[in-house]
Amino acid sequence: MKLPIKSSLLLLLALSFTFFTISPAYASDIRSIQAVEENSEQANILSTNSDAVSETYNNLLQAITHLEDKAYFPSDEISYKELSPILNDVLADHPEIFYFQHEGTLVYSNGEIKLNYKYPKAEIKDKIQKLDLKANEIIKQTIKQDYSDYEKVKAVHDYIVLNTSYDWDNYQTDTIPETSYTSYGLLINEIAVCDGYAKAMKLILEKVGVETHYVTGYGKEELHAWNLVNIDGEYFYVDATWDDPVPDREGQIAYNYFLVPASYLKKDHSWDDKSFPAATSNKYAFFQEFYSAEETEKYFYYSNLNDNYKLYRISKDGNGKAKVFDARAPYFALTSDSIYFSNYSNGGYLYKANLDGSELKQLNQVLSIDLYIEKNILFYTNKATGITEKLIIQVNPLEEKLNKFKNFKEFSNVKPNKKWTVTFNLELNESSINKNNIYVLDENGELVSAIPELSENKKQIYVQPPAELYQKGKTYYLFLENILSYKGKSLKEPTRIKFTIEQ
Repeated sequence: MKLPIKSSLLLLLALSFTFFTISPAYASDIRSIQAVEENSEQANILSTNSDAVSETYNNLLQAITHLEDKAYFPSDEISYKELSPILNDVLADHPEIFYFQHEGTLVYSNGEIKLNYKYPKAEIKDKIQKLDLKANEIIKQTIKQDYSDYEKVKAVHDYIVLNTSYDWDNYQTDTIPETSYTSYGLLINEIAVCDGYAKAMKLILEKVGVETHYVTGYGKEELHAWNLVNIDGEYFYVDATWDDPVPDREGQIAYNYFLVPASYLKKDHSWDDKSFPAATSNKYAFFQEFYSAEETEKYFYYSNLNDNYKLYRISKDGNGKAKVFDARAPYFALTSDSIYFSNYSNGGYLYKANLDGSELKQLNQVLSIDLYIEKNILFYTNKATGITEKLIIQVNPLEEKLNKFKNFKEFSNVKPNKKWTVTFNLELNESSINKNNIYVLDENGELVSAIPELSENKKQIYVQPPAELYQKGKTYYLFLENILSYKGKSLKEPTRIKFTIEQ
């Protein structure tokens, strides 16, 4: 997507010493990197003064993150012309710096840099705290402690696509606000252009230990930004902006530009790929078949771009690819046991089928698009009228719980007579220890007759197995919620345990 650039100014004024303005921040690193590439003399200066460049980089980073008014560079070792690319490197490496203002920032020939900011310092501190809290909240909501780097990247990619929107209206009228170029704009305002998407991806992923690069160049001949990530020692490109439907579609994620090699991305992106680690692996190429996709515990279900949008499923490790049915299904939504889809092999009418593709049943005679499910309601848009319509459906009680509580502690090879013990720091209110608050559901959402008990010291809850014990090879879910302390205070974090019984 387009990233507008304001004209750069370099001014020489007749004062006691000379000062120069820094290039503006709009598409900041794009402009500055190009300038260095085009000026071989300047590029040589950068390469032969690495210590001075590093010193300047660190001085700028320290001064900006501490909201200081001035920074310094060794003017006897590097040229003022190098300040713009160095500063842009700082900003590209640190997407949490959303508050710096290029306009009004001055570079003096004596080595002094007068820094400028977009907001008053008190407001900046408040915004920094707000952004950090939001990033940490997203991490807590989407990422488990034992997640692999692949799972972390997917979780952040999916969160951003599902919970934010491209600033399409302002893009069309060329009125994009400054915040839409920042991580703050995307995560707090939930709207941005590609710059904001790429910076937000980098901000969150680096917080959870995934090496992430901010990449700029061109997408379909317009200035654009995206990311490069390191997963298990291999590099892959991710363009979350182009995976987010425009206009925004509720519940829809694309994966056309998720974990792709450089060779794939080059079909419609261009950039200085030699400046980044090589990305050559096709390990996740199966994602590029996805037009739209949903996932269950074991599978991705997807509308296959390479087979006329017919519905397929594939194991989450990329194996076992199989066609579910032969109908074209560009729009679909899943429950725990059913597929609802727009049957483009029959007028785009709404259909229902089992997860294995059997028992197809027509539900209406309306061209239905943009399907999604909330609780026990299927929403779809009537293409002819543009009106969102809804259909009441039967939803497995377990599915409602899984949608509400995405993260579980997981255990495998559990004994059929397993007795669970959950320990709390405070004494518990005995009235809250009951089967409404503490219960076990099986894979079908059926209630299992497990029995909760409170220990003598009132700090532990025991969950006894059912009289007939748990069935071998089956998976169960233990829920503990609405538990009260002895003072009647609600304990904030409900406990969710997923466990599979040994064979």
